Amino acid sequence: MNKTLIPIIFILFLSACSFGHSKSQQFNATNMSSKNPPSLTNVSTKNQLSDQAVKDMHSYKDYGFSRLQKQDISGKQHEYLPKVDKQKLARSISYLVVNLPNVTDAATLVTDAEVFVAYQTNGNNKLVASQVRDTSLVTVPRFYKVYTSNKLQDINAIMEIQNIGTLSNNKVEAYLKSLETSFQTGAPVDKNVITK
Repeated sequence: MNKTLIPIIFILFLSACSFGHSKSQQFNATNMSSKNPPSLTNVSTKNQLSDQAVKDMHSYKDYGFSRLQKQDISGKQHEYLPKVDKQKLARSISYLVVNLPNVTDAATLVTDAEVFVAYQTNGNNKLVASQVRDTSLVTVPRFYKVYTSNKLQDINAIMEIQNIGTLSNNKVEAYLKSLETSFQTGAPVDKNVITK
């Protein structure tokens, strides 16, 4: 009799716990419209999200869903490849990096497969370098290579990329290779690539 009484008591206990007022939000499929999801513009002056933004982030008002079958995608593979908004990604990384303790300045360049982050710090260089690298890595897709530098010359080299936007792909590629070498070895970026 004891063996059957214990499960019955347990079930009664669990059902008793489910009664009463619950403050948790129920999943409501009819209320799935997206208002204004929180963004970097909703951040308060204290670098914290407002209470409403936090509530919106933890609600079911914004979500993504997809179901595809083989016949839906045949011949349309290019439509389903993920797109990365490089400008927004670079801005987000710079924002996250400059919010790290002891980082005073940050510049970020995002290409198709690399991220270059140059920053200025007034703290422990080794610790800040690790924080900047980790912050950048968790922000980008996994296949990206992340390069970091705490040299002012590399911040200026990243800023220089604005001036070479109208050059040929070969010149831009050469400049990016020079930038990669600078980040890895500390050698100055070859700015002659722009004028060649």
